[in-house]
Amino acid sequence: MQYCLHVGYWFTLKCTQFLHAGGGSKAAKFTKATSLRLQAKFLAIVAPLVLVAIALVFAVVEWISANRAEEAISRKLDQILSIQSEVLADPVWNVAREQIHLVADAIMQDEDVAGLTVRDEDGDLILSQSRTSEDSALLEGRRDIKFGDGEDAEVIGTFDLALRNDRLLAERTERMIEAAALA
Repeated sequence: MQYCLHVGYWFTLKCTQFLHAGGGSKAAKFTKATSLRLQAKFLAIVAPLVLVAIALVFAVVEWISANRAEEAISRKLDQILSIQSEVLADPVWNVAREQIHLVADAIMQDEDVAGLTVRDEDGDLILSQSRTSEDSALLEGRRDIKFGDGEDAEVIGTFDLALRNDRLLAERTERMIEAAALA
């Protein structure tokens, strides 16, 4: 704001010098009041433009960080699906329900996990765990559980996983409040 006042004063001074250089006419002479009115008009134009520019910068920064956060949660979903579908291969093949429960309990320790489902190759439910509330936004994914290596791998089931976006939404709201407070 102080910079704007300096620029406004400089602009007023230059206008005054320009008009005074044209001669000594009474119409061309600026009084202090005229100078202040010109400065006020300048600030009335520049100040809103500066505020709009600041708001645009905050909006762009928020958009970029929101996209990065969504990409991160999507990567997390893919990583969990990839790793845990391999971990579940032996217990599903051997129908070791206790081991499947242990793996599921370990996965559910993650705060972002809303729920998971393990099904056999016929689509019959082996295990389902959930802690989703009705108002939670979810990011869901599915991966085949394969037993064996390479092209000889046989699909023996599916692993479904849902991640919550609650934390993402809370962080976004917090950042928006901080940005509004800064502006």
